Amino acid sequence: MLNMNILTALALLKRLLDDVPRLKRLASNPKNEELPTWDNEVRRIIKETFGLDSKEYARYGGIILLKRVKSQADKEQAYIDHVSQLEKALKDIIQEHDLPAKVEAHTDGRGNIKAELEHFYDDFIRYRELVMAKKGGSLTSKQESELQTLSVQLQRRYGSLKEVIEKYGGPSVVPLQGGNREYEAFSSAFNYTIFSPGALTAVMDTAITTLNAAIGNLEKPLEPERLSIAEVLNKKKVFLGSTSNDLKDVRAELRQLIPALGFKLICFEDPSFKKLPGKHAHDMCLDNVPDCDIYVLIIDERFGEEYAGSDPNLKGKSITWAEVEVALRETRVICTFVRKEVWNEKATYSWNMKKKIEIEPFYAKDKRVFQFIEYIATQSKDNWIDQFQDVVELKELIRKRLGMLPLT
Repeated sequence: MLNMNILTALALLKRLLDDVPRLKRLASNPKNEELPTWDNEVRRIIKETFGLDSKEYARYGGIILLKRVKSQADKEQAYIDHVSQLEKALKDIIQEHDLPAKVEAHTDGRGNIKAELEHFYDDFIRYRELVMAKKGGSLTSKQESELQTLSVQLQRRYGSLKEVIEKYGGPSVVPLQGGNREYEAFSSAFNYTIFSPGALTAVMDTAITTLNAAIGNLEKPLEPERLSIAEVLNKKKVFLGSTSNDLKDVRAELRQLIPALGFKLICFEDPSFKKLPGKHAHDMCLDNVPDCDIYVLIIDERFGEEYAGSDPNLKGKSITWAEVEVALRETRVICTFVRKEVWNEKATYSWNMKKKIEIEPFYAKDKRVFQFIEYIATQSKDNWIDQFQDVVELKELIRKRLGMLPLT
């Protein structure tokens, strides 16, 4: 007998889904007690909502940890892979049963249209993963079935959302064949078999960028609710901190996303970036940090150029690290995002260091990147660190993280 309302169950499962990043950070102790407790609670909710013999319970309950590994690094990776499998199964269950409420809310107002568009975005990201896996020849028969089902659902939903996407996201046109032909991104994405992997990547990226823009613009106030001059001046300011050359493309994407979310952006690429005369360029960067409310930090493989300004206490640290110290001193909100390869490599490096084994990192270009991450992780506040695989995932993480903060 089922004794839990599906809406209540979805709300509880979504809350448990939010715990996944924290569980992944426990990889250094694969036998921790928190994962089994979390897993048992998920199973209980699914069982009481859908039944022990349901496809939902089979989908989630069929995931077991099969890897037998010896080294600590392999154990940590096996743990992360296992948690990721549980996360995906849980997301699939939530998405499958959350759709009717989203569709019903479509005509309920602008905010609900945004919610439906966000749901479409999440499913499209999964669709992209499956399509690219199929192009690469690594799709399983189970995933093939998922791809076919998801393709039908997305095409149906795109028909009702197309007008909203075009209105708020603009035309989703991608030039291919050396710029000689233009294709509509979404219809091309649904007819992926005719495109090469390279062209398909451009198609998918254009569609995702358009969705991001539409969601961002839907978050802006309606025209009759135009912000007053005082409110505009009081908009929260976000400082974009990272190394420069290796993240040039990522920064370009975020320079579009952050203002679209309703925040005022501070970045060195902006001509209005404050540059007081008579100062070192590195100190000019530091001078701009107190002007922000939120410091968004992106860490990838490079440590960055060492600080060479006038503060002797910051010598030996990177410019970005120096900016973070200023942000902490000024009690600004700090949101940190680290490339997954660097995050995973840090765990391996730290474990070897405890064993007094000196190793050279493969992905990170400088060991001091790990020290920088550790510095942030050991702070008393704002020490939550999200990990991202690519710019698409990074933008989604930033959109959700900043979405929790007030605009003014």
